[in-house]
Amino acid sequence: MAETETLYGTTGQVVTAYVKNYPYFIAPQQTTVTILANGTALVEYFYRRQQFTLNVVAGTGIQSVTGSGTYNYEQEVEISMVVAEGYNTGKWTITSGAELGNLNVNKLKLKIFIGAGNTVITATATANTYIVEYHQNGGTGSMAPSTHTYNVEKVLTLNTYTKKGY
Repeated sequence: MAETETLYGTTGQVVTAYVKNYPYFIAPQQTTVTILANGTALVEYFYRRQQFTLNVVAGTGIQSVTGSGTYNYEQEVEISMVVAEGYNTGKWTITSGAELGNLNVNKLKLKIFIGAGNTVITATATANTYIVEYHQNGGTGSMAPSTHTYNVEKVLTLNTYTKKGY
């Protein structure tokens, strides 16, 4: 962002260039200068962006995450997750802090821009599900398949097949 302002005075006059306030920027100290014999004086102010903390958290089904740190306002940052064994479809959720746009995407790596405030983002994944089918193996009867979720205990369905001689 560059802004120019022209002010007027007389040679030898001491003038103060005022500092402006911009949201999410840190203003420099005010400077006083003397107007030169050629009628000029140059004052340059450099503003620094405010910094905010991003905390990326590994939630359910996530082995690890990257991207936590302190960053400048509107700085682009890459966050990433590694989904744990037995899980799939990683998801990002802002659990507190600044709005960072649409994080509702199933990407393991994502580029975001730091918002106006400290932020916590949590990565989560969905546990795999498995269908167990029961086969007669020469017996008679029927049994419906059962669905099981990774890392969740569940008793298998009781065998209802019958087989002559057993």
